[in-house]
Amino acid sequence: MQTVSDIFALWRSDADLGRDIGLPYPTVAAWKQRGSIPAAYWRDLIRAAHRRGHVNVTADLLAELHARKRLDGSLGFAEDEPAKLMPTPQEAVSPSGLQSPGHFSRWGHLRRAHFASMEEINSHVYALREEWGRR
Repeated sequence: MQTVSDIFALWRSDADLGRDIGLPYPTVAAWKQRGSIPAAYWRDLIRAAHRRGHVNVTADLLAELHARKRLDGSLGFAEDEPAKLMPTPQEAVSPSGLQSPGHFSRWGHLRRAHFASMEEINSHVYALREEWGRR
């Protein structure tokens, strides 16, 4: 097995996999679309695969399939990679002058991680409320 897709291919359908591990079809279909199975469900998946005779599905295999290749060719996980900061509103604007695509991308600069303290968040919220009150 070379990819996470190969794991899904062991079952006739996503619904069958869902039934085997006790989850609804949409959950399994979302995993398949993302190409990733949450680690919290690996044990159930391994047991279901073994019940179907696929003893080659192991935790080591799942970990290897979910590891990401780094530029140096070694394997690592997303948690090991440095966090990427959200672009500022000015950076989020495309060359054509339109906002870059993405859900609420124009509000990315207001994420909690961009504030130094809880007091800073509270003062920002207070300022927003004052501004809203003036309108």
